[in-house]
Amino acid sequence: MNHAQTATNNHFFSTISTMKPFTSKQVNHILILLDLNHSAASIHCQTHISVSKICKLHKEHHSDLLISKGECPKILSLLNLCYSTQLLSSGQVDTAPQLAHHLQELKGRPVSAQTVCHSLRLIGMRAVAKVKKPLLKPHHKRARMDFTEKYLH
Repeated sequence: MNHAQTATNNHFFSTISTMKPFTSKQVNHILILLDLNHSAASIHCQTHISVSKICKLHKEHHSDLLISKGECPKILSLLNLCYSTQLLSSGQVDTAPQLAHHLQELKGRPVSAQTVCHSLRLIGMRAVAKVKKPLLKPHHKRARMDFTEKYLH
């Protein structure tokens, strides 16, 4: 390795290992933006401070604030899920497609059966196959009564 490469490598490592501390003005500005519910990415675009450093400041100074996970807004709210469980437990609907149809009429926008299944699974409900039992016809009932009368005494 020649002298120029060694100098370049030393410069590279020295720029990575040294980091300027934040000024109190920068910290206050970041904390104000966090209070205003700005995301770490939008604060990064404004201040050019890394997202990880912003998250670290958030954790140190505002651990009580919620951090946005950056997800899409939920199609079904908690109120919709409560209504769904009420419909299911009362027996007004039996399947996810029926429930999706009810919610679609309620919300006025399309709701898929798959979305309903995922949402119900998140609150602890899961799909179960209905237990099949044989139909008792009148001659079955008569045979059972005859059996009980025969062995009753």
